[in-house]
Amino acid sequence: MSYFREKPSDIEYFIEGIFSACNDKNIIARKTKERFGDNYSKLIDYLLFLETEQINAKTLATALNNRDLEDGFYRFESKCAKKNNLVIVTGYSDDLIELDGAIKQESDCFNGGCFHLERHDKKWLLKNGKGLNNISAIWYGQNKMTNDLEAIPWSYQTNILHESFYATFRGEPCCEGFVFSVEDLQKNN
Repeated sequence: MSYFREKPSDIEYFIEGIFSACNDKNIIARKTKERFGDNYSKLIDYLLFLETEQINAKTLATALNNRDLEDGFYRFESKCAKKNNLVIVTGYSDDLIELDGAIKQESDCFNGGCFHLERHDKKWLLKNGKGLNNISAIWYGQNKMTNDLEAIPWSYQTNILHESFYATFRGEPCCEGFVFSVEDLQKNN
């Protein structure tokens, strides 16, 4: 892992440490920028936004748009999704569908697959097959393209109200992911 990729994690831990003693966002921003330098101002502002604001699916999808997922999500992105009852759906390589945030699950889907979310004992589970809250993982199946006409390997179809975003992996298109609110899931009981 390069030094630059380690920096967001260092900044997240630093921000959490300051939050334990102070909850003034302006002081935390100033102290964090003094510690890590102006080169990281944009990242620091982004991480503080995730840590302190209530957001919806559209805002989180907008924030994640064009995000490189080589190292996965920042801890604050996952934490923000969880605290706001949001779920981030993405695909990696050629064989996984991953849910992060308020529902943290993954499943094998080599070359695509159909899944649904079912509620069992107050917990949402990602199950194979169709149900009430369907998610179809599609591997190069819909001719999804970026604005630069590059093929997007993973895309999804779902009957869940959601907001889409594009993600890359090492600078290459990897998926058209989406974000949804747990409140928009249909309960099966």
